[in-house]
Amino acid sequence: MARVGLVPHHVMEWFGWRSRHIWYVACAAMLLAPIVATLAAVPGERGVARFLRTVAFVVAFALGMVPAFSTPEDGTALFVLHPSVVPLASGWEPSGRDRITDLREEADRYGSRGIGPCLLYRIADLERVVGQEGLAVRDEARAGRTLARSHCPRTWF
Repeated sequence: MARVGLVPHHVMEWFGWRSRHIWYVACAAMLLAPIVATLAAVPGERGVARFLRTVAFVVAFALGMVPAFSTPEDGTALFVLHPSVVPLASGWEPSGRDRITDLREEADRYGSRGIGPCLLYRIADLERVVGQEGLAVRDEARAGRTLARSHCPRTWF
C-alpha cells in the first residue's frame, strides 16, 4: 500500500506537512535500526565476535526476506494487494493523497505530449497493484494511442 502512496494520517500533519513521504523515513528507520545495532562497536569486543555478530545478522536478514520475495501459496501476484485487501484501498482515508492521484493530475497537465503517456503507463501499473484492472487497461489504451510503452523509461518503484 505504501508503494501506491496509501499511507494513513500522521503527526506531521499537525505542522502542515500533508505529504505521504514521511512514511519513507519510517521505513528507512525500520531498516536501518537493526543494521546500526549490528554494526555498532561494543566496548571490549574482539574482532572475531564482531565478525560473528555481523554474519549472524546477514544470515537472519536474508532468511527473513525470503518470504517477501516468494510466490504466495494461493498463487496471487507478487507485490500487489491481496484480493481480500483491495476493498480497503478503495475507501482509504485521506483520499486523494495517493501516488495514483498525483500522477493522474500530472498526466492530465501534460496531455498526450511529453511525458504524459509514460505517466499513464505508470498509473496503469499502480492501478494493477490495487486491483483496478479495468482502469489499468483504460489508461494503457489511452497512452498507447500516442506512445508505445517501450519508449518510456523503466520504473522500479
